Amino acid sequence: MEAYENFICETLNKKISTPQSYKIAIKTALDKENKVVKHNLIKVVLATCGGIILTTGIVFGGYTIYEKIWKEPRKYDVSKEKPAVISEEEKSKIESEDEIRKKAKEILEEFGYPDKEIKRVDLNRSYDDNTNSYYAVYTEDEYSIPNSNKNIGITIGFNSETGELEYFLNNDFDEIRPNLERISQKEAVDSSKNLLNKIGYPINSYEIKSCESKEENEWVISYSRSYDGVYNRYDEFQIAFGEVNGHIIVESVNGLLDNTFENNEYVISKEEAINIAKEKEEEFSSEPIINITATKGIEKMNQFIYCLENNIEDQMSVKTENRTRNVWVVKIEHEKEPKNKDNTLSNVESIKRYMSKKYFVDATTGEIIGGDQAKFNLGME
Repeated sequence: MEAYENFICETLNKKISTPQSYKIAIKTALDKENKVVKHNLIKVVLATCGGIILTTGIVFGGYTIYEKIWKEPRKYDVSKEKPAVISEEEKSKIESEDEIRKKAKEILEEFGYPDKEIKRVDLNRSYDDNTNSYYAVYTEDEYSIPNSNKNIGITIGFNSETGELEYFLNNDFDEIRPNLERISQKEAVDSSKNLLNKIGYPINSYEIKSCESKEENEWVISYSRSYDGVYNRYDEFQIAFGEVNGHIIVESVNGLLDNTFENNEYVISKEEAINIAKEKEEEFSSEPIINITATKGIEKMNQFIYCLENNIEDQMSVKTENRTRNVWVVKIEHEKEPKNKDNTLSNVESIKRYMSKKYFVDATTGEIIGGDQAKFNLGME
């Protein structure tokens, strides 16, 4: 019994204000204990209950304890952590150029370009979280025509660490487009699955997010993983193609295959998420709020709100963990053209005060784990 009391005391050890609902939830749970020991347990819990949650790294949902996930973003120096020059040590740990050439040739054949030759293979530094470097394969010595805005040839991108295809793009597809033949939606879907299977995409784990026929008989089909009706936009891809003389010719494949999604539980209600986001927005801005909406979403943790809180202009100078979570996406909209706008404010202060925003409220812990500028002014989501 003494050990149990000590455990609770250690858990509830901060002297801060605690919502009455937490005290009620704990007392209700403890009412199920043996009446002989219940009194001492309640005494320990309620005596220290002022110390739950806000600074302990723990949140309560019903009678379940959840660990907070947000950590202070770390300072990030791109030039030091990912220098432009790729070292020989790094090269020794990635796919060889010969292996990449072989894979590129196989993809060209599968995608309807058996006669295309590989003219150039570049190993480039990547500045995203998926890999440290990537290969770019070209079917032309030059990517673009000099003194013009026109790109030429086929470019294929590969993850240098795994050898997986990251993108495929034929810049010359406009020359093929007038010759495309009409095929049915079923034929298009079947063809897309067959092609993607051949290049190693686990197509059976995905579902069709959108399928449309563009002008001149080109099909564009998007695949995504779905969780309870919510698409994970960080784990989806798109293929665009058409048929010529009975053969499928691919224009492009692109997207993300990210496996960081944690599929955490929805504990926070929509109303709670709205209140959390609204409270933070009111710290930033006194401008009138004209609309608030909240929808379920899957989003990556990011530094957007943190940088606003700390007046950090260069968002690339800090970095969060690479985590993808179920969230409530709360959109808070202000007037497009506020009256008496102060144009002397810094960029950060202007965003805080006037910009419509999206808040990513973690569905389990209720923490704000990121956000974005809401594109209400552009008529976009």
